[in-house]
Amino acid sequence: NGVFSIASDLTISPGVSFSFGSGARMEVTSNGSLNCIGTTNARIRFRADMETPGFWGGVVFIANTNVQNQFAYCDLSYGGSSTNYQGMITLWSGSRVGVGNSSFTNSERWGLYRFGGTNVFDDNGNNAWSGNASGDFN
Repeated sequence: NGVFSIASDLTISPGVSFSFGSGARMEVTSNGSLNCIGTTNARIRFRADMETPGFWGGVVFIANTNVQNQFAYCDLSYGGSSTNYQGMITLWSGSRVGVGNSSFTNSERWGLYRFGGTNVFDDNGNNAWSGNASGDFN
């Protein structure tokens, strides 16, 4: 619940599942990084407490170009509710993230949203997108 702020390097182990309350989100500040590398058999899941599009806010990178910001074999669903941060992953004010072998489903807005500054979405391939109301990524 609430806002979980990451201001250092954080690595998430394969098989971990996050369940977010209404409006909750993760924010990765310019001092931190988020490295989420699952496996085919142990995916990392970011989901809502309720299967309602937009139930949770998403993962937001704020002015963060750290090359360790990676998602592989991850599933993100039912997020994207924030007015400012409109994706299940949002790149804000010049941020960067790499994503591969991951799925983005049932966002209230975007699967991945880029806003403000020069944001870089490294599409590492084999991503699945479905049911995202505003589109898959902008």
